[in-house]
Order: sequence, then C-alpha cells, then structure tokens
Amino acid sequence: MLGYQDVPGIMVLTVKDMFETIKTMRDKEYNIIVSYVEIYNETIRDLLVPSSSYLELRDDPIKV
Repeated sequence: MLGYQDVPGIMVLTVKDMFETIKTMRDKEYNIIVSYVEIYNETIRDLLVPSSSYLELRDDPIKV
C-alpha cells in the first residue's frame, strides 16, 4: 500500500495526485482531514494516536 522509494504505492500516489489537483484550482479553498486506521482480526486501531486503545466495531441494525 505504501510502496517503495522508486515504486510508490497507492496511498502515496493518491495523496500526491490530490495535492497536485489542489495546486491547479486556486479559486477554491480546501479543508483536508486525515484518518489512518488499522483493521485486523475485527479490531480497529487509530494509527495517528499511538497511545489510543482499540476502537469499537459496531453493527448498525438498520443498515444490515
């Protein structure tokens, strides 16, 4: 997902493309919010807050 220096992954390419597009559109204002989570064995962890515990995984009974 991250890739390597000479072969960047999809995350690096997406962020690069996003900022290149923003540079060309000077007539608009952008607010960028980032979330970076790990989902493994039905546990979710916020990777931007290293001291955080696992986040709850909940089912929505209406949207099942």
